[in-house]
Amino acid sequence: MPLPAVFEILYPIAFLGVVGWWFAEDCRRTGNSWPLDMGMYLYAAWMFILPYYLFKTRGRKAFVGIVAFIGANIAAWVVAVIVVNV
Repeated sequence: MPLPAVFEILYPIAFLGVVGWWFAEDCRRTGNSWPLDMGMYLYAAWMFILPYYLFKTRGRKAFVGIVAFIGANIAAWVVAVIVVNV
């Protein structure tokens, strides 16, 4: 079953919006400066920027956040497979 066209348009925008919101709040909490064009950086290379930022601000504790993110993605995928096949 194909996804609705509106979902395909809004999903990337919503994902980057949530990641950008979290990044801005975390920068404010940790006292780091926000780069000039972080929106474009997140759009182009979020999967490289976020791990770098996590390791820069948290050290080894960054592995917890990265593993949680990967785990949430795998869990969502498993739930989707179960729901579609039931």
